[in-house]
Amino acid sequence: MEIFGIPVIFIVIIALLAISDYYEKEKKRNEKNAQIWNAIHTGMSKDAVRRRLGEPHRAWQAGKAEIWGYGPKDSDGLIRFINGEVVAYQQPD
Repeated sequence: MEIFGIPVIFIVIIALLAISDYYEKEKKRNEKNAQIWNAIHTGMSKDAVRRRLGEPHRAWQAGKAEIWGYGPKDSDGLIRFINGEVVAYQQPD
């Protein structure tokens, strides 16, 4: 069987290679992201966090705490500051 004159088996092989390449790149990206987040610790200043992670995607006040969110969902990473220092954080899932 052929699609546009190309045997289907070749199309399947090319698709599998593309998917494999995508997952390998995604794995490397996730490993790099984990290394960056592993450097976050309590007591860090806002500037130190900003140098590591860049600007937060969103920020809000919750009582005395300022919370920074990285990514569109809470599961993408949160950092809680009090008096300008990290008191808690949640790494991305």
